[in-house]
Amino acid sequence: MFDGKIAHGGLADRLHGMVSLYQYAKSNGFRFKIFHVCPFNLSQFLQPATFDWEIMAGDINYNNKMSRPVFLASSDNFLENRFLERYMSRVFHGFRQYHVYPSIKLAKSEFTELYSELFCPSPMLAEKIKDVMADIGGNYISMSFRFVELLGDFKDSLHKTLDDVHKKLLIEKCLCAIKDVEKLSVKHERVVVTSDSITFLERVKHLSNVYVIPGKLGHVDYQNDIATHLKTFLDFYVIANADEVYMVRTKEMYRSGFAECASLVHGKPFKEYVVS
Repeated sequence: MFDGKIAHGGLADRLHGMVSLYQYAKSNGFRFKIFHVCPFNLSQFLQPATFDWEIMAGDINYNNKMSRPVFLASSDNFLENRFLERYMSRVFHGFRQYHVYPSIKLAKSEFTELYSELFCPSPMLAEKIKDVMADIGGNYISMSFRFVELLGDFKDSLHKTLDDVHKKLLIEKCLCAIKDVEKLSVKHERVVVTSDSITFLERVKHLSNVYVIPGKLGHVDYQNDIATHLKTFLDFYVIANADEVYMVRTKEMYRSGFAECASLVHGKPFKEYVVS
């Protein structure tokens, strides 16, 4: 359930939750559907691949004698996830419907296979992916930088903004990191840089060999226009198609799971590069 009744998190959190619940449903004989209508209808961007997960609003039963809301949260901690699975075996009992609000990562080892069963890009998204891949024009690696509000140009739940001097220092560190990571990578023709900061993207798009995906930035958990959400999905799939996927950060930057989640779509190599 992604209906706006709680804060659902970013795209990676949502996709991990969907894939994890799909795995659980398959293993335990439950019918599985996705109701994702906030802040957009998921089918605008992702459509069923080999498994039909779509459900109409009228098929959802809100009678508390027949349905139960379930809130699930976990981290990557192995022991915590084991306890979560035990909890799930107890809570999914006695009702016809379970309206699950997930923030869980239980299917990491099987993510690639399960994702391919669930999702394929919608025609609108597929056309945009095709255009960008043609524009890139060759093999590439991706580097993702998540600043949140450090540079003062992105709205999120973490409210720390650096002063102008430290903003400049942070940007220079990250620009140097692009060159350093390029040296570590396999042979490639271009570097695709993604970020939540328009300030940073404006700087890097002038670098030789760097490609910046066009579009309007925004967070999935906030109300934005279709173009903004399309940019998020486009970033995700362009990262997913890279030869190698890097998440680059300093110690003060946010450890985002977006790039790693994208790397799992096609099982691409993922590396975290921490700048000292």
